[in-house]
Amino acid sequence: MRKWTLVSFSFALILLLTSCCVHGQDIYEPNNQLGDATGIDLNQSIRGSIFPAQDVDSYGFDLKSPGILKVSLESVPVDMRPRISLYGKNFNGITNKDASNAGDTITLEIDVAEPGRYYIAVSDLNSKSYDVEYSFNVTFEPVADSMEPNNQLGDATGIDLNQSIRGSIFPAQDVDSYGFDLKSPGILKVSLESVPVDMRPRISLYGKNFNGITNKDASNAGDTITLEIDVAEPGRYYIAVSDLNSKSYDVEYSFNVTFEPVADSMEPNNQLGDATGIDLNQSIRGSIFPAQDVDSYGFDLKSPGILKVSLESVPVDMRPRISLYGKNFNGITNKDASNAGDTVTLEIDVAEPGRYYIAVSDLNSKSYDVEYSFKVIPESMSDEKGKIENATKQEGTKTSIDSTKTSISYLEANITHSGFDFSEGTAGEYPTYDGETINWQPDGATNPDYPRDSDYIWWRNTHLDDVNSASQTKDMGAVDISTIQTVPAEWDKSPLIPPLLLGHTIVAKCNDGYVKFQVISIDSVEWTAHVKYLYSADTTFDDTNS
Repeated sequence: MRKWTLVSFSFALILLLTSCCVHGQDIYEPNNQLGDATGIDLNQSIRGSIFPAQDVDSYGFDLKSPGILKVSLESVPVDMRPRISLYGKNFNGITNKDASNAGDTITLEIDVAEPGRYYIAVSDLNSKSYDVEYSFNVTFEPVADSMEPNNQLGDATGIDLNQSIRGSIFPAQDVDSYGFDLKSPGILKVSLESVPVDMRPRISLYGKNFNGITNKDASNAGDTITLEIDVAEPGRYYIAVSDLNSKSYDVEYSFNVTFEPVADSMEPNNQLGDATGIDLNQSIRGSIFPAQDVDSYGFDLKSPGILKVSLESVPVDMRPRISLYGKNFNGITNKDASNAGDTVTLEIDVAEPGRYYIAVSDLNSKSYDVEYSFKVIPESMSDEKGKIENATKQEGTKTSIDSTKTSISYLEANITHSGFDFSEGTAGEYPTYDGETINWQPDGATNPDYPRDSDYIWWRNTHLDDVNSASQTKDMGAVDISTIQTVPAEWDKSPLIPPLLLGHTIVAKCNDGYVKFQVISIDSVEWTAHVKYLYSADTTFDDTNS
């Protein structure tokens, strides 16, 4: 009987010891280091144990695309306050999710931008051990974007025009870049056709050198937008689509890039030096494109006579100006339309044969996809040649202002960065001189049409107005200096203060009066302009006394 009792006791002790050993087992151990992480499948319920105290259980899995990762702790021991930690393929920590209270279940959710190997670690912030298992599940929602990677302009995805393109803003703060080629000037439209409900989109346009051109922003989340702009030069362009709310989305956006060519066989001719040579008595067609475009044409007159430049047709909204220049790019006269859509004819007696130039522009500063047409018609006036030549003969620095008026004389000067005093006719001394030349806009702002530190120079008054500290200059356009008789009521305002342009007449405030000067030549390297000018102590210019 004692023998049987001893055997029974020994067997019970073995059972007890065996159960103690099995109690602490975890089939995924050892996995307390990331290097020993247990490989798991997605969408499977995984069970593990935090044992012994301060145990950390590591698991690894593969993601084959960008997407939304969720790690959900479905059940935990009552006293366990769990933490889920996420790591990248190089064991680099990405993020943690901590429970607020013991026994809480938690879910870690994150956008994953790159496919590859990822790791999670489950631990207890209370540093205990448990004989009850926890369980979790790893799920993944792919967010595929065939255009990625394209978050840098250098990685921009090439696209075709007139095609619906789909993409995804994923992960948060993603930027999608696209590139395309334009073969001519024209009207570019980028239309976001659909966007996720919470996305407030931005379209950004860049040039071939990744230079920012413009942005178009939605006012509200879910709004679709269209960026429309005149493109003056063919070449490579880029757009970037982003979200001003800095979120990520599992719903795609879509957009379309369309382009309407505006071909002008005469371009480039927006400078007199690039003027397109034309024949007389021929109908010429051109386009004012992009906005504020100026088209220049050159022709030769072989004898004195009456010159007519007739604009035969113009776009409905265009209020045209015809400007006439001489062989030295000197402004002679303008002819402006009174109303949009009006045709105009510039007619003038020409006393000398030689090269002449006209410039066609729009006083409404718009752009048009409809051409204008004009004709240059010379009429012989040989029988009055002697009379005209005598009336317009130049002596020294005299400049003809009208074949029917007495010639007048204007002073000439080189204005420089060292300053000039128009009332004295000398370089002058600071602070009494009237102004100086600079190669940036006077208030330091950036003129969108004339960038600083390039081939442009400006005239800056030494004495700004006392109220606004603003420059007091006005570009009167490519007009003859003699046509400006009074000081304008308003000055040019930043950021649209033009630089000094060949043939243009400028009116400016002086230290002790006013000056009007016409630009004859420019040296942008030396910041120097040669001008002819007339100073006045008051707001009226009396050319007859010059």
